[in-house]
Amino acid sequence: MGIQRSFDDDSELAGMFEVAGAIVRETEKAVLFTDGGEAQWLPKSKIRIVRDDKSPGGAAVVFLPEWLAKNKGLI
Repeated sequence: MGIQRSFDDDSELAGMFEVAGAIVRETEKAVLFTDGGEAQWLPKSKIRIVRDDKSPGGAAVVFLPEWLAKNKGLI
């Protein structure tokens, strides 16, 4: 489940939710992301991805707006 992180108001991550999981697949415009539940397509234009290059299996943390996190069942 995602958790909301507070960032400085001028940060691009302000008010976004942080969800840890894995990127299963990726296209030019979206990523197929799972947090252990059902995988969901997320538009790259609405999210920020922090990848864990040291971890196998596409481990990543995704930051996304609350409305998108709720719509995709991530919170």
